[in-house]
Amino acid sequence: MKKRTTDFLSGVPWAIWPEKLEAIAAVVEAHAAGNALEFEAENGKSGPRAGEDFALTQDGIAELHVYGVLARRMNILERMSGGTSCQILARQVDAAAADPDVRGILLDVDSPGGTVDGTEELASAVRRAAAAKPVLAYTGGQMCSAAYWVASAAREIMAASTATVGSIGVAMVHYDRSGRDEMQGVKRTVLTAGKYKRAGSDEKALSEEDRGYLTGLLDDIYGEFVAAVARGRKVSEETVRSSMAEGKIFTGRQAKPLGLVDALGDGDAALSRLREMMENSGNEEAGDMAGQKKQEGTKAEAVATLDLAGLRKEHPELTDALAAEARNSGRDNERARVMEIFEIGGSVESMKAAVEGGQSANDFCRVALAEARGKEVAAVQSFEERLAESAGAHGQEHTAAQKASSLDEEAGRQALASAAQELAGKEKISVREAMLRVRRQGGGE
Repeated sequence: MKKRTTDFLSGVPWAIWPEKLEAIAAVVEAHAAGNALEFEAENGKSGPRAGEDFALTQDGIAELHVYGVLARRMNILERMSGGTSCQILARQVDAAAADPDVRGILLDVDSPGGTVDGTEELASAVRRAAAAKPVLAYTGGQMCSAAYWVASAAREIMAASTATVGSIGVAMVHYDRSGRDEMQGVKRTVLTAGKYKRAGSDEKALSEEDRGYLTGLLDDIYGEFVAAVARGRKVSEETVRSSMAEGKIFTGRQAKPLGLVDALGDGDAALSRLREMMENSGNEEAGDMAGQKKQEGTKAEAVATLDLAGLRKEHPELTDALAAEARNSGRDNERARVMEIFEIGGSVESMKAAVEGGQSANDFCRVALAEARGKEVAAVQSFEERLAESAGAHGQEHTAAQKASSLDEEAGRQALASAAQELAGKEKISVREAMLRVRRQGGGE
């Protein structure tokens, strides 16, 4: 237990008010040494516990508490100084954002900060909620380091004039217990795989190489902290670094002109301001809907009254683009029409007339059928005449039989054309395609 308690503090990146970190370190060291602790002397307020619901006022304000040391999960720290689980609070923030009865969210902050782990997770939840409905973060006590990281994601921040705000920075504690081990006759042998696996371990002094490695980690976290504040406060990262950060702590009165907070006031003032934000948000939503309807009506009216000349004048680029598209579409359609006519077939004269006259493929299919029937009838008549001149009675009988056969074929062709036209109308396809289907169904081409 002693070693686990000590390891919790050592080598962990913290975003916390320095004095609070020192107090925690003293308590942890006393616990590790086996000394009795008066936890009541260090006790503080705590945030929500698992299963707890947020408080909801009659006018739809969800009050969420960000109290004590922040950590992803709470443990011995909650007994020592009070604290808030970032995971539990993030779930409450998401629930409040999704609750239709909640019109606004108040983050009541009194925290020196905490571990980096879990902070961005909670800040992201606040950011999502602020995108959906008014969120105001207020402090009458401390809003430092990780707590400010979280609060910066709200739409607005209010602080009491004497509150403590800021401490934008990251820290890590290293303990060198090699001297104590020597006094106690303890000699530790550590086996590792990986050059930096035990960087910053407490059985030895911190080497310059390990210091550089761990400082690089802190610099990266610090950069993410600065970027989150810049995004939430709508300023540049350079502004955050030069005016707000570097670990400096400000009173509420000092913080306001620097842009760390939006207004000064007490808890009642924070509630009043949040109600104004809720009212303005409702008006904005109504205004947006009315504006959208008006804009849609204006667009519809403009479309109804805009003629071709007006379209060319108001939108020449659009007009040219539509004309080019129409030309391209027209070329494609014309090419397809001509190809279908050629596929149907017929005399050169009839196909030329169809192409030049703009005749559709369906209409030309009927013309081609009529043309084919006319040629067949003319051929039969010519054959009968030649046969009658050169044949006797037997030839005449054969001519009559041939004529009857030709008439049967003509009736079949007429039936084919009629069936094809009926199928084309029923299936909404071309007469040519319908004719091919009917022929396939009849067993021939």
